[in-house]
Amino acid sequence: VVGAIYAAAGIAGALAMSGGGELTDRYGPRRVMVASLGLRSLNLAAMGWTVYVHGPLWLIAALVVGNGVFRSTFTPAANAAAAALAGPTRRLDAFATLRIGMNLGWVGGPALGGLMAEGSYARLFLLAAPLTLAALLTVVRIGAAATAGPTQRIDWDSLWELRHDRRLLGFLLTGVLMMMLVGQLISTITVYSEAILRIPKPRIGLLYTMNALAVIALQARVVRRIH
Repeated sequence: VVGAIYAAAGIAGALAMSGGGELTDRYGPRRVMVASLGLRSLNLAAMGWTVYVHGPLWLIAALVVGNGVFRSTFTPAANAAAAALAGPTRRLDAFATLRIGMNLGWVGGPALGGLMAEGSYARLFLLAAPLTLAALLTVVRIGAAATAGPTQRIDWDSLWELRHDRRLLGFLLTGVLMMMLVGQLISTITVYSEAILRIPKPRIGLLYTMNALAVIALQARVVRRIH
């Protein structure tokens, strides 16, 4: 059941990511980021309340899918903002810093989540809601370069022509396989570790923290090699 819910969230998120790119082109990165963070904060608060009142599984599943949609809508807008603020000469550094920042979140987030989940899942989701709002307030203050989108909208016919680019298709296939592995890391391994191996939640959180630290160390080396 958990796998099916996350699969639905992944499909919905993939569709939302293309929609998020279209919205970013039309309204600019900052507006899309603010809207997606605000809606995700409400979604997390609703998740916390649903868990607290022992709501039905279908409602929790719907909120998980909604969380995936709002997260995926945010991603293309954040990437566009990083590209706009850094400029052409510093985009490599900007995207490397963006990814390292995301992994820093994985350093503290799972450890804190594992400790709080021992007491109450509802409290964990309710805490995530104001933290997401804090991120929203940070986004509101970013520079004017990330406010306006490009004048052209996405040409879906041109995107379809990319199917003839075998190198790009190979790169995309590699990305799909990598994300399948990430999905196993996030969902299946967590469930297996707790339900079968009986590993306490705080230790599972520390496992993700160690993984994030290893990724950051390797990421920094790769960026230096690229330069």
